[in-house]
Amino acid sequence: MPPPDIPAKLIASVSAAIAQALAPPPQAPRPYETKGGPGLPRTLPPRPFPAPAALPVQMLMPMVPWDWPTATTGTIPYQQFVLSDTVPASTSPGVPYEPTGASFSSNYTAFLNLLAARQFPSPSLLDAALALTAQPPSAPAMTTAPDGWVTSPDSAGINRWRPAYGVNITPDAWLRQVAACPGSEVTLTLPINDEKALAVTDPAGHTQALSLAGEADYVQITATALAQVMVTPGRWFQDALVRLGRNGPWLAGLAPAAPYGGMLSARVSGLIVAYDPVLRIVGPDPVNSVTGAALAAAQSVQIAGFTFPAPLLQQSPATPAPVYGARSAGTWIVGVTVEAFT
Repeated sequence: MPPPDIPAKLIASVSAAIAQALAPPPQAPRPYETKGGPGLPRTLPPRPFPAPAALPVQMLMPMVPWDWPTATTGTIPYQQFVLSDTVPASTSPGVPYEPTGASFSSNYTAFLNLLAARQFPSPSLLDAALALTAQPPSAPAMTTAPDGWVTSPDSAGINRWRPAYGVNITPDAWLRQVAACPGSEVTLTLPINDEKALAVTDPAGHTQALSLAGEADYVQITATALAQVMVTPGRWFQDALVRLGRNGPWLAGLAPAAPYGGMLSARVSGLIVAYDPVLRIVGPDPVNSVTGAALAAAQSVQIAGFTFPAPLLQQSPATPAPVYGARSAGTWIVGVTVEAFT
């Protein structure tokens, strides 16, 4: 949860800036079309492609390391499973990501069990889908992982069966990709207003929210690289069946008011990852201000979910205005994207 004084407008602004930075470039209009008539060729104007929908970004507060180990065949890192399988509390973009504590795979299985098989348009499809959600009867050590299932240790280190979730790239592979393609920096410019944007933690562990209004010319976060990593459920999840059973038919005596029997609302569809994010807070002259003093003594600073260690006061080479700079080395999950079931 974000500190209570961190404004919702800032979170929405940073989420929107990330979505814009990751948006695909607009496509060129489709070429002119010529339709011939009886001796009278007719040329139609180009048809523009529709603009792609903005990514539904929710900020992770605070950000967490993306340092999952590379999974071997039939396994999944525990952190990957937990984040992939937890149902988001909201389907709205531009808000902090909050998990409900509910399991998406368990809710999906409950949804299938609410459907009346005999009245379902394709009973065999429903039977097959239910079979895929059944946990393997043998212990993980006794058999190889069946299709759609993987193993992962629990908090006690004991291997458990888990419904599979995949990502389109691993942390190690993404870092190699970043190293091979330099020059992919992304800079987010944060708004400065009267709201308290900074959560500053002192060495004693006390956190206070501070405003940058009148304290800074501009604030930027620059990541060496920024990307969306796709999260995909394994074969146990049948998307076509979900759409087919949106409104039932339900078992006798059940008449859920909500689509999908009220069991499916949203899932985590992607991770927003950032490499080596850097914070810069530039003048005019906050050295003697309350904010400047708090920054100088800070143990860490958080702004819209990005967390940085103690800032260093530096002098800008181009202007006497001070620059507060901090770097969070490593690869971080700073947000998620959410797929809503409507």
